Amino acid sequence: MGACHCDENAGNGLGGGNNVDGGIPEKGDRRNATACDREPIAVAGGGRDYRDAILMRYPLESHQLHQQRHLRNPLLHTSAMQHLTRSEIEAGLDRVRRSPVAHGTLELIVQRPDFDTRVVIDEGQLNVEEGLVGDSWINRPSNRSADGGPHPDMQLAIMNSRFLALLAGSGDGMAQAGDQLIVDLDLSDANLPPGSRLGIGDAVIEITDQPHTGCAKFRARYGIDAVRVVNSELGTMLRLRGVFARVVEPGVIRRGDSIRRLAADLRSSS
Repeated sequence: MGACHCDENAGNGLGGGNNVDGGIPEKGDRRNATACDREPIAVAGGGRDYRDAILMRYPLESHQLHQQRHLRNPLLHTSAMQHLTRSEIEAGLDRVRRSPVAHGTLELIVQRPDFDTRVVIDEGQLNVEEGLVGDSWINRPSNRSADGGPHPDMQLAIMNSRFLALLAGSGDGMAQAGDQLIVDLDLSDANLPPGSRLGIGDAVIEITDQPHTGCAKFRARYGIDAVRVVNSELGTMLRLRGVFARVVEPGVIRRGDSIRRLAADLRSSS
């Protein structure tokens, strides 16, 4: 069985959905858009068209959350949302397939200081011992490690921002996935096989062979059809649920940093 990193060994979540009512913030408005402060916009299609409109009109700012905002028990934030159907999700995958291959962008950094707690930050520190400093990975038991402790190849969970925005829209839903790094980059196995290294800010991370799959909490947050898509043959090939990585060179990372796929000769030099 594969592993999910939503909140490993923290129990199963219930409920959820993804509301696509409301509008899109005006470009340049960096507030977290809620149902109360969004300006309505008419979108002809359903949830997928709404999310595509967010991404195309407000691509980076739509993911902005209040700085250092703590999201406690994020499953509760999904209670008013409407999940997308499988056909709606699959119809939005063309844009995911067009993700950058060699040079992408770090769009969101999310610390998990405790189970079901999220802290969205603009700047973070990666180190070999802890992964993302301030994150609870180092205290999380894993049934996949030999000693039951935190798995060294699961320090960082990374998810494609285009796919996550398709499921979650903007705002708090982006942080609920449980992944620390949300990136605009092609995470497919063909593009980033295990052992591939990425430069982010001053740090270097390495993609590991640990599988990342949809679990009960992912289902609660984004729906059963989202789980079916990420665990499908295509979803597995594209790694829609994401990938795991470990830190090989420490450094500071910042939201908006370029992500660079390192050449094979550089990957094998350290």
